[in-house]
Amino acid sequence: MTSAPTLAMIELTPENFTDAFKDSVDRLSVIYFWGENCPNCVYGHSQLDLHSESLQKFPVNYYTVNAYIHTELATRYALIGIPSFLFVRNEKVLGRVTGFPGIESFRNALEVHSATNL
Repeated sequence: MTSAPTLAMIELTPENFTDAFKDSVDRLSVIYFWGENCPNCVYGHSQLDLHSESLQKFPVNYYTVNAYIHTELATRYALIGIPSFLFVRNEKVLGRVTGFPGIESFRNALEVHSATNL
């Protein structure tokens, strides 16, 4: 797999990373770190693609970072593996999921972090 899933995601780079969140104030953001030829990422991609319509119903902004290309962003968040999902609101990391736990667990994480108020 050489690209991010079809779920509407904005690709982040070191150049646009900070500015990307200016429009996300008080809204949950999910940053999806992945890499090419990563078997767990391939599985995660397929599940995000398969369930993209239902996932877009959550009040969430989705972002993607290729961790193999933008290693400085992966290092910034001390990733221990990919795929990794960071749940962020107002520049604060509320939680993270490393690996792809399955679509139900991912939805549960979205529900929990969507309801978190700062």
